[in-house]
Amino acid sequence: KVPANLPPAASGAASPGTGAALTPTARDRFTEKLTSSLRQHLTDPSLVSHAPVVAAEVERALAAATARAPKDYASKARSLLVNIGKNDELRKMVLKRTLTAAELVSSDPRDLAPEKLK
Repeated sequence: KVPANLPPAASGAASPGTGAALTPTARDRFTEKLTSSLRQHLTDPSLVSHAPVVAAEVERALAAATARAPKDYASKARSLLVNIGKNDELRKMVLKRTLTAAELVSSDPRDLAPEKLK
C-alpha cells in the first residue's frame, strides 16, 4: 500500500540512475507518459478520464517502492511503460484497479507481459 504521506510528484524524491534528488520534471514526465499509455485503445470515456488519477497513483507507488534505491526508479518506470503499452488486459486491470498501483509496481516485469509473449 502506498503511504499516505508520500509527497506528490511535484515535490521530488530521488533521481533515477544517480541517487541524487529525483526532479519533479522526471516524475511528472513519467506520469504524463503513463497517462498516455493507459489511454491507448480506450473507447470507454469513464476510463479515459480516469487515466491521469491512476497514473498519479502508480507514480507515487513507484516513488515509494524505489525510495531506498532511487536508481531503480527509471528502469522500473521504463518497464511499466513498455508492459502497459503492449498489454491491453493489464491496462484495463490497472485502470479498473483490479490490480492496484502498489501491486503493479511490485510485480515482476515478466508477469506483466502479454500472454502471447510469456
